[in-house]
Amino acid sequence: MQNIYDITINKLNLSDFTVYTYYYCDNRYQFRKIMGRATLNEILLEKYLSFNGLTIIRRASGLSESGEYRSRLVTLTNYKDNDYILLWSSILYEIFDEEKISEIKKLMEEMRD
Repeated sequence: MQNIYDITINKLNLSDFTVYTYYYCDNRYQFRKIMGRATLNEILLEKYLSFNGLTIIRRASGLSESGEYRSRLVTLTNYKDNDYILLWSSILYEIFDEEKISEIKKLMEEMRD
């Protein structure tokens, strides 16, 4: 996943790419950060688990846990039998347009191959 991190920061010009793995144990979800700077609490990560597909969050709609980030793209994926929450973050409000989302989807396909 280090390769996708480097591409996210350098080629896509985003501020951060954070990955959490999660699993269900003892009647609750357990989370572990794999890479990235964004440190999110369990309540927020559980909220992200309820998202259906790629979801864009902007400060106006509730992105408040990370003061430096103004927008975030969130998706869930399964890779090599593990479940992950993938978070692309930016200091820009409107960075996640159709072109950027298409590039991210392409990166995810390459990651799965």
